[in-house]
Amino acid sequence: MLNENKLKATFFVNGQNFDSITSRGDELKQMLDGGHQIGSHTFSHPDLSKISADEVRTEMTKLDNELATLIGMKPTYMRPPFFSTDDEALQVLGQMQYHVINADIDTKDFEKTTPETNDEAFENFKREFGNGGTISLMHDVHNTTVNQLIPNVINFLNGPGKGKQSMTVGECLGDAPANWYRTGSGGGNGTGKAGEPAPDGQNSKMEKLKENMQEKIQNQQEKSKGRLEAKIGQMEKFREQVGEALKGKTEGKPKGQSMGMEESKGMEESMAESMSKPMA
Repeated sequence: MLNENKLKATFFVNGQNFDSITSRGDELKQMLDGGHQIGSHTFSHPDLSKISADEVRTEMTKLDNELATLIGMKPTYMRPPFFSTDDEALQVLGQMQYHVINADIDTKDFEKTTPETNDEAFENFKREFGNGGTISLMHDVHNTTVNQLIPNVINFLNGPGKGKQSMTVGECLGDAPANWYRTGSGGGNGTGKAGEPAPDGQNSKMEKLKENMQEKIQNQQEKSKGRLEAKIGQMEKFREQVGEALKGKTEGKPKGQSMGMEESKGMEESMAESMSKPMA
């Protein structure tokens, strides 16, 4: 579908997640033949912020070795699963000389995997695209992404006045295709020979993308915090109303009959505690 529409993409692949990459050699070669880019998405898709430095290194090395066997090259670009890293993981990835790539258009297509909900993923794409998004995330392991979301995105990009075209991440950053891979046993920096400076403007582009994504993440966190505070406020108001109602019902009753109020209070506190938990 991408080739038919003369569009390019970067495929960040796993070694063992939905399927084993050892059975996908022909597909990987078709990606390369079509001018697409292959990047690393780790071997088994762990959260890199929750594993040790040695485990991060193992995840990257295992997939590198598989790809070297299948296509004769190892990628210099990678995307962290869940967009999640910590300082230790980033240090390892830096030592291994990977470009760490996130996305500023997250379609959430992995959550919208039915024909009825997949249009929401398309709306996510259009909204973030309109906000200046540059790198989009989609998962071609879902049929709805392949058969519904991607055709919608292609038609959208082919529409008038969009001003952008689909290309690989490497092309987006001004990096020549020869620099997207390495063939030796050492690390690669995505810019040719190890230690060479990045092409003019590439670092500034990556820093700008990083700033944009960090700003989007911060905005999302602030929105989530605002929604949580509003929910807590609603629950506090509800608690006051319940307390007043129970107080009115129990006034004048013998002490032994106040157990119902105490039980209701316990239920009320439990409900407030449950509703006060951070949203996923």
